Amino acid sequence: MRKLKGNIFKISTYIRPITKLLKNNERQFPDSPGRILLVKTHAIGDTIMITPAIKALRDRYPNAHIGLLTGLSSMKIIQGDTDIDELLAFDESALFSPKPTEIIKLIYRVRMKKFDMAFIFQYSSLIHLLVKAFGVPFRIGFDMDGSGFSLTRSVPWDASGERWTGDVFLDLARLVGAGITDKRLKIYISEGDIKFADDFLKSNRITDKDILVGIFPGGGKNTRDIVYQKRWGIEKYAAIIDMLSANYGAKIIVFGSSDEENLVSGFLKLSRTEIISACGKTNLKQLSALIKKCSLFITNDSAPLHIAIAMDTPTVSLFGPSRAKSIIEENENHIAIQSTYPCSPCYCNSVFPGCEKPECMEAIGIDEVITAVERQLGKLCMIKG
Repeated sequence: MRKLKGNIFKISTYIRPITKLLKNNERQFPDSPGRILLVKTHAIGDTIMITPAIKALRDRYPNAHIGLLTGLSSMKIIQGDTDIDELLAFDESALFSPKPTEIIKLIYRVRMKKFDMAFIFQYSSLIHLLVKAFGVPFRIGFDMDGSGFSLTRSVPWDASGERWTGDVFLDLARLVGAGITDKRLKIYISEGDIKFADDFLKSNRITDKDILVGIFPGGGKNTRDIVYQKRWGIEKYAAIIDMLSANYGAKIIVFGSSDEENLVSGFLKLSRTEIISACGKTNLKQLSALIKKCSLFITNDSAPLHIAIAMDTPTVSLFGPSRAKSIIEENENHIAIQSTYPCSPCYCNSVFPGCEKPECMEAIGIDEVITAVERQLGKLCMIKG
């Protein structure tokens, strides 16, 4: 028998064939649950994408106490959501190492909360079992290849990649009869976050009259996966911003985490344009406030892309390994460029299969991105004109 890996999401692969023999107990939904637990253990972008479902469930159960269990990193972006009464944050790395002692502590902590209904925004059978260990009697979640065997009710996880994941998450709300009236992503920023953004831009001589373009050349890292293959070349980003400066007089601001300082430093050296660097200078909410101030945001598939969408900032986003249709609900405000490389995309809401020669992002040409950028800026100029 092959050695089981520590990642609990991978372990579930071994038990799914057995679980196909089991059936869900089709119990009736509680009419008026007093305490509801929502579960999304990790991934900042995915956590942002459950916000329409959170809103729908709050509308469905206006009098319930709603708590959200999520990782420490994701917790920071969801703070302030008025549809949530309680945030239960934990070190999500305990799921991937794993750390049995930390998981036992988490189980005890959540059991004490005595939730009577849970919505689990993941199809992992072991996350489902974890929630069962919390003592929640009624558990609703996703099933994929039998993974929902321990749930009391489940809906199929749409693994086609042809639907926006935010809408797939809404299937849990639809199951309990929630009306879907608002699919917008939501991030709540404070007056302090807005003041930070205003002061930062003012100190860099940026005014409301400027065309401010945000660039995010990094990403590809979360608690579960490191997929730097999502990144477009920084030399190509440099060519884009040189065009923006020369043709539009745009001011450029580049974003990144403290882990991406070397990447951003290399990017700054490649461009002839004066660039404002916010790399390592913001928290997630301050980043959101700055992105909201941008006229356009150009990025790889990343959490900042979801932030820009939530902030109603027009975007141009680039996709290679991942599938644009599942990540972004494309509309006139957001242009997603999917690589046409033969093996792209190669994964969607799963563990990255690995790639020795990640050529899909390289296959996205500068001219293709410039066309999309000019289309977005053309609409902006028409509005301002």
